[in-house]
Amino acid sequence: MLLLPYLLIFASIATIVFLLGQRLRKSSIATDPDDVRKPDSFGPLTEPLAGVFPVSEKKRKILKNELLGAGQFNSNALTNYLSRRNVCVLTVILATALIFFSQEFDPSYNNYVLIGGVVATIFAYGLPRLILSSIASRRRQGIENAFPDALDMIAMSVEGGLPLQEAMRRVSDEFRPAHRALSKELLIISRQTDTGSVEQAMASFAERIDMPEIGGWAALMSQSQRLGGKMAGSLLECADRMRQNRKMRAERSGNTASIKLLLPTVLCLTPPVFILLIGPAALDFRDFINRERDESIELVEQANTNPMLDGRLGSPSSAPSSYGSP
Repeated sequence: MLLLPYLLIFASIATIVFLLGQRLRKSSIATDPDDVRKPDSFGPLTEPLAGVFPVSEKKRKILKNELLGAGQFNSNALTNYLSRRNVCVLTVILATALIFFSQEFDPSYNNYVLIGGVVATIFAYGLPRLILSSIASRRRQGIENAFPDALDMIAMSVEGGLPLQEAMRRVSDEFRPAHRALSKELLIISRQTDTGSVEQAMASFAERIDMPEIGGWAALMSQSQRLGGKMAGSLLECADRMRQNRKMRAERSGNTASIKLLLPTVLCLTPPVFILLIGPAALDFRDFINRERDESIELVEQANTNPMLDGRLGSPSSAPSSYGSP
C-alpha cells in the first residue's frame, strides 16, 4: 500500500514525458514553412499557462533559436512549448501535494514524499529542454551531413543557367524525400530571397542552424551576391571544404577514441583483477581467524567443564590443594 503513491508519481511522470516527446517530435517533423501559426496546445489557456513561470528575454531568445533549430517555425511555437512544460511541472506538484495530504498515506514518509516531489519537479522542468535540444542537435547533424551534396547539386544547377533562388528551390524538391529538414531550410531561403535580400536570408539561415560550416557558406554566398564572381566554383569549393572538415573530425575522433576508452577500461578491469589477486588471500586469512577463534572458544569451554585443564590456560591456582601432597 505504501508503494502505491510512488508508482503513481512514476506513472504520471513517464506518461507526461512520453506525450511531450511525441508532441515535440511530431511538431519538428510535420511543421511546414507555410504554417504561420499552429493551433494552441491548450486553447485559450495556452497563454496563461505559458506565463505561470517567468522567463527572461534572454532565455526566450535562446529557446526560440532552439525551436527554430528543431524545425518549429510557427509563430506560437515558444508559447506552446512553455505551456506544455509548465503543465508538466504543475502536474507533478499537484500529484505530490495530493499524496502528501492523503489520509491513507503514512505520515512518517512525508519527508521522502517531499524529496521525491522536488526531484520529480526538477526533472519535469528540465526534461522538455533536453528533449528539445536533442531534436535540434539531431536535425542540425542531418543537415550538416547532407549539405555538401546539396551544394554540388546547386552548383550544377547554377552552371546550367538557373538563378540561385530557382536552383535552391529545385534542389529542395529533389531532397524532400531523403532529407526533409535540409529541403525545408533551402525552401525557406529561396522564399526569403524572393521577398528580401540574399544577405538577410543567409544570415537567418546561419542563425537558425548555428554551425561554423553553415555560417561560412552563408557569408560566402552573401559576398558572392554583393561582389559578383563565379558562384558555381565557390559552391563546389565550399562543398569540398566541408567534406574535408568532416573527414578531419572523423579522424580526430578515431585517434582520441583509445584515450577516451582508457578510463572506462581501467574502471571496469580493476575490480575483477583486484578480486582475483586479493580474494584468495583474504579468504585464507578469514578462515585462519575463524579457526583460531574456534580453537580458543573450544579451550575455554573445556576449561569450564574440566577444572583440571585450567593449568593449560595459565591459571594453576585453581587446581586442588591436595594435588602432589605426601
